[in-house]
Amino acid sequence: MLQEFQDLGINLLAASISFGAGLSATELRRRWRSRSSRAFWKPFADGEFRVVTPVHRHDDLTIDKSEWLGQNDLAALLTLQGAAGSLRIPAQSIRPASRLNDEDWRSNLILIGGPSTNTVTGAALERLRVGVGFGSLGEPLSGRPEVHDRQTGRTWSLANTPAGNTVRTDHGIVVRAASPFNSQKTVLVIAGATSYGTAGAARLCESSTFLDHPAVRSGDPFEAVCSVDIAGGAPREVQVMLVRPLS
Repeated sequence: MLQEFQDLGINLLAASISFGAGLSATELRRRWRSRSSRAFWKPFADGEFRVVTPVHRHDDLTIDKSEWLGQNDLAALLTLQGAAGSLRIPAQSIRPASRLNDEDWRSNLILIGGPSTNTVTGAALERLRVGVGFGSLGEPLSGRPEVHDRQTGRTWSLANTPAGNTVRTDHGIVVRAASPFNSQKTVLVIAGATSYGTAGAARLCESSTFLDHPAVRSGDPFEAVCSVDIAGGAPREVQVMLVRPLS
């Protein structure tokens, strides 16, 4: 609480100085958003972290590249790289989920993709005390493209277009916590029920509404759920459904 009052005092002082210097309201909002972004990225600011990507396997293992990154997974990766780059965070080390060494496991981790394609995400969620997860509440290992919350009993399901042949709405989660593989490090999970939800969850991390939420801006562990509207084969509007501190 004291820290919040100190932050408020600093922000008010900065605002008064800025207005005195003739800065516009737009510039003040930009600086405030930058401050929220820096708070979100603070555990990774020195660039000493690993981005762990999903692994999709082709049925024909004789193909030279039998492991590949999906289009939406790549979109999520590029979104996160852009956000980090805008804050001048050094370039990250990228690892496929199937190729982590001991040092990687002990590092700060950003995990892209749900448990079905990223085994490291699955291992992390199994060990973290989180309320959100994937699959049906009654059958969490069913593999259904759903996101659930054990605390409220709510389930968010995939929605198709009226024709039923394309996805219209997906859901994703964002979790930040002490790494279950090294308590001195941080893990950030960006994952969806499908890859659309993963790309949407990455875009959520650019949202000022999300970044300004007290649970996110505090720098403490939190969990969040978002809905992702899909049109033209790509995520469009992303909405926050739940943001909650982790105990």
